[in-house]
Amino acid sequence: MIGVTRGTLLLLLLLPHGIKGKLRSKDGEGPTVTIPDKPNIVLLVADDMGWGDLCSYGHPTQECGEIDKMAAEGMRFTQWYSADSLCSPSRAALLTGRLPVRVGVWGGERVFANDGSGGLPKNETTIAEALKDAGYATGMVGKWHLGINEFLPGDGRHLPHHHGFDFVGTNLPFTNHWACDESKVHMAHPNPMKCFLYWNTTLVQQPFRHDNLTASFLQDSIAFIHNNKDRPFFLYFSFAHMHTDMFSAPRFRETSRRDMEMDCVSWTGL
Repeated sequence: MIGVTRGTLLLLLLLPHGIKGKLRSKDGEGPTVTIPDKPNIVLLVADDMGWGDLCSYGHPTQECGEIDKMAAEGMRFTQWYSADSLCSPSRAALLTGRLPVRVGVWGGERVFANDGSGGLPKNETTIAEALKDAGYATGMVGKWHLGINEFLPGDGRHLPHHHGFDFVGTNLPFTNHWACDESKVHMAHPNPMKCFLYWNTTLVQQPFRHDNLTASFLQDSIAFIHNNKDRPFFLYFSFAHMHTDMFSAPRFRETSRRDMEMDCVSWTGL
């Protein structure tokens, strides 16, 4: 199922796990339909991706990919709006199901800074916490941008594992900032204070390299799914695309008929 906004692409995959029961037609003919007890849930979020950027939503020149195939085989939504146009409040709403003003992530300073003390309030229940209570394994990879430290540098009290995620793989605790550009388009070199990569709570790159960033997210996601294949799981996969700084892996670079931005769409849509 795909939901679309002007600023965010949301893809929800429901994968069967346990079987609660079976249904047949009244006359006993036709195929048996299985009913999943607790379906596995994979939530994919693409940053700053417009609804019109995808082949499956009518883009006239964008190449079709696997995400368009899933849209054709699943349910495609045509009306859905993000709770905000900026990163932190829209993600706070997405993970809690509450408007940003309700969770305190609103106003002029509603984007959490890399050196600030703000973050998603811990008294807010996230979808990960709710599903964890229901017996799900919970995992997260990719962009977080809902706070890092609270009281001391390095305390990590706002990071994902404090909000219901058992497994946290490769992640951007802040964001993919334009100051992380490696092409020297925006600046001579990346700003390490805005460009850092974690694995769980451990700093692994500062500044980080873009070439294998999405591949690292994917590798950790596959490992999480494999390790939890015998139980229901919830995976939150948050792309660094399409937010500036723009980037794409070498095999997707200059493959679009248009520009770098559409190379990013191809990489996101695999």
